[in-house]
Amino acid sequence: MGQVLTNLTLNARDAMPEGGKIVYQTTHVVPDADYLAHNVEARPGEYVCLRVADTGSGIPAELQQHIFEPFFTTKERGKGTGLGLAIVFGIVRQHGGWIACQSEPLRGTAFELFLPRCLAVSETSATDEPVAANALADGTILIVDDEPMIRQLANAILTQAGYHVLQAENGAVALDILRERPGQIDVIVLDAVMPKLSGEETLRELARSLSDDSVIFSSGYSTEQTGLHEFPQIRAFLPKPYRAEQLAQTVSEIFGQARQAARQS
Repeated sequence: MGQVLTNLTLNARDAMPEGGKIVYQTTHVVPDADYLAHNVEARPGEYVCLRVADTGSGIPAELQQHIFEPFFTTKERGKGTGLGLAIVFGIVRQHGGWIACQSEPLRGTAFELFLPRCLAVSETSATDEPVAANALADGTILIVDDEPMIRQLANAILTQAGYHVLQAENGAVALDILRERPGQIDVIVLDAVMPKLSGEETLRELARSLSDDSVIFSSGYSTEQTGLHEFPQIRAFLPKPYRAEQLAQTVSEIFGQARQAARQS
């Protein structure tokens, strides 16, 4: 949650270039029927609401529906990645909560994070069976990208979906992980442009080792522009920038293809 507070604080700071006020509040919340009916992300139960409010420039109404999308930013070119709020959204979802935004231009913005209240140890039964964090999916995915925020975002999205996620900051580290875990990685989400060993160079190393790992190749260029048709490991192409649901859907389709192939064999 430290990352969440950091990102929201930086976002608030950037909205107040001439200075202003940031207010942090926590409250105990039990959503009532009316709130649940008007907020599709909300769930019944007890929550702690963390509110981070600023007195900055605010967000226009027509943009508010996009602010949690990966790579979306209202900042000037070169001054923001568009990943800060997307990572916040992913982390909050990963913890079983949801996030709401209230904003008015020139009056400021408030983000409200609703996180499930943790029961004290004495309130839980020692005989309770452990419950899986998410039973929607399984499998191990390796995220290979030199941008830490992109790796964090992908980790949050895919962990929420139920996958086990590993991360590598470049192709060289990815190959080391693959050598250490032969046959244990199901899908590789591979960025095209990285230092030390690029996505294409990593693919060539995989081809030389006769690896049959499933690769989702992620790039700002099309497959025609990258000229990577020769690599059979590429099962899908994920154009940048991509939305959270695009990543989750693409990974799900790869696993679906693998299951279908297994049934037919």
